[in-house]
Amino acid sequence: MISLKFRILLIFSLLFSVLSISAQEKEKSSPFYLQLFGIIKEINIENGKSKLVKLEGAIVEVIDSDNKEIFHGVYDAKKRLAIKLPLSQNFTVIVSKEGYVSKCFVVNTIVANQKLSVYNFPFEVILFKKIEDLNVEIVDPVAIVQFFSKESKFDYDYEYTEQINAILKQKYQEYYITEDPK
Repeated sequence: MISLKFRILLIFSLLFSVLSISAQEKEKSSPFYLQLFGIIKEINIENGKSKLVKLEGAIVEVIDSDNKEIFHGVYDAKKRLAIKLPLSQNFTVIVSKEGYVSKCFVVNTIVANQKLSVYNFPFEVILFKKIEDLNVEIVDPVAIVQFFSKESKFDYDYEYTEQINAILKQKYQEYYITEDPK
């Protein structure tokens, strides 16, 4: 015969399991999300002039906070990249191509409950060709995208991005100043 304590424990366990599954399904089927629209470019130098051109074939990956890949695609320069991210999570977007310096940026989709909606965020990533003997790979993301409640929109953390750009600029300056003319 099953004891009363065991029955109560069993009921609470089942109830918790059902609530947990319901919460996970609700999260997966939420009508609220952030739609990223992106373009991947490179700097092309022709006749001494530089211009930005779309970079065909770049690899784009999105990793969630559990380190699971939720998106993997090859950039088609004829189209705009579109990635739908659920709200209330953190993601890392990695853009790479053989022979280029990879970049990643973080997207924090956490939004207050009263601000739940569908959001769009356009982004542009510029990849640079690798230069022998110049290491500009950085472990940190080059940008952070997050929700700004006061403006009710997603945007870059510009202060953070300026710090990363200053580090990269210094690396390039050190390389070009110390490089011997040939």
